[in-house]
This record gives sequence, C-alpha cells and structure tokens, in this order.
Amino acid sequence: MKSLLRKKWFLITCTGLVIVLALGLVLVFGVFGGNPPFLVSAYTRHTNTVESVVWSPDGKYIASANVEGSAQVWDAMTGHKILTYSKQANLVGHSLAWSPDGKYIASEGGDGIVQVWDAMTGYTRLTMTDVTSVDPNFPVGICWSPDGKKIATLNENTVLIRDATTGARILTYTGHTSEVDSLAWSPDGKYITSGSDDHTAQVWDVVKGTRRVTYTGHGANILSIAWSPDGKRIVTGDLGGIIQVWDAGTGKHYVTYTPHKFLENFWNRYVLSVAWSPDGKYIASASGNSVQIWKAP
Repeated sequence: MKSLLRKKWFLITCTGLVIVLALGLVLVFGVFGGNPPFLVSAYTRHTNTVESVVWSPDGKYIASANVEGSAQVWDAMTGHKILTYSKQANLVGHSLAWSPDGKYIASEGGDGIVQVWDAMTGYTRLTMTDVTSVDPNFPVGICWSPDGKKIATLNENTVLIRDATTGARILTYTGHTSEVDSLAWSPDGKYITSGSDDHTAQVWDVVKGTRRVTYTGHGANILSIAWSPDGKRIVTGDLGGIIQVWDAGTGKHYVTYTPHKFLENFWNRYVLSVAWSPDGKYIASASGNSVQIWKAP
C-alpha cells in the first residue's frame, strides 16, 4: 500500500495553509476565514516530480523531495532556496520529517537507509542502516516524538522506535498483521497510534510496547491519523474515503465523515491526510483533488 502513498498531493497544516504538489511545482495556498483559496507562493526549483513536502514547526520553511533523489529546503513565503540535500540515494517520496525544534530533518532513501541532517546546513548528523525494507516499493515512514528525542519508523508490519541522537533501537512493535501505512505520536509523547492494511488502528505504549486500544471501525486500509491537541480524540482516514473520530483511551466511536467517499474517481477517495485545528474544533481532510474542513465532534 505504501507505494500508493507516495502520490500524496496535499499537505494540510494547522496554520490555515495547504500545500499542493504538481509535478515539479509546489504551490502554497491560504485557506483563511472561509474565503476562496489564494496563492501564497510557488516553488519551481525542482526538475522532476515532487512527491513529499514537510513544513518546519515555526512555519517559516518547507522541505520538499523529488523522485530524482534530492531534497530542497526553502522559504515558505518567498520561495528562496536555502539548500539542496543530495547525500542520499533515491529519496523516497513521503518519507521526510522535521524535528520538533526545527533543527533537523529525517529522510529515507530508496535503499531503506534513514539519515538525519541539519535543516540549514545539510550536515549529516546520523545514518541508520538497519531499517532496509525487503521491497524498495515499501518505503519506511518517519515520525519524531513531540520532545524530539525519539524517531519512529514504520517498515511493512512493524514499527521501530529509535534514539534520535544515536539511532539505537529502543522498542519494536509488532501488533499488526499487515503493512502499517500511518503513524502518529500522542501530544504527550506517551503513545503512538498506527494504522494498517489490517483495517485496525492501534494505540500503544511507547515504553512498554503494550497495546492500549485497538480500533476496528474501519473496513479498509487506514492511511492517515491525527491526535486532537488535547490528546483525547483520534481521527483516522481510510482507503475508501471514510473518516472516523474516536476516543483515544477507550476506542469509543464518535462520528463518521463520508463526503470523500462519493468523489467520482476511486483514487480521489483515498484519505491521505488529516489534521486538527490548534483549538481542536475543526478537522481538515484531503483526498485526491479535494480538501475539506469540517467541525470536529
């Protein structure tokens, strides 16, 4: 399933901005106050298809990676390029992640190797060589803990937690029976939610590796996950265009949101991104050529 996730055309942020990818072009649109979207900036320095974008925590910079194997860091408002990172073979589309303090970026190459590098200088701080996927079409996902001390990587049906400074393995989670497609840390850093092709989302303790909740409300692969800012609710989106909100502690179902399900093209129904507003009152979701903002339960 992960090869499909490389076609992730939208990145939803909680700052009222949406990034849209179009071949070698990255467009940043504003979606404030219910007004029609307006273009904020356009970045055209890539020479091939862009398949990944990540926003710096302070909102000032964007990192984007193309299929040729290089990542570029640039100013989100002006489009000025800061640097090009090309020390890694075949940067995989969706596997870029910015550290919470904004100092580092973690990226994965087509060889399965994860590197952590300085976002402003390109200096390689850490290389992890033992995360290679058996199949290069199944790239490793990357997710930093809220305090920036750990990195979670997903590889087929397992999730590995590592020390962000040394790369040492801290925990391996093997609770899923099929490929893991999505990953999100709780705001307090105590739990991770992982979504899988086994149609379950699982909440588990990052220290003990014990499962807290298994959510079974979806009937399709779970492609996107986000915790509410208060850590009490989780929103998940699946392959069939279904989005569900549920209790992070008990798995109690709150609401099902279905408008993506009725989009004309099946590929446009895949819910590839979900995000909460900072106040927890709204949820944004993206699939295919549609971004929708709706009131959270």
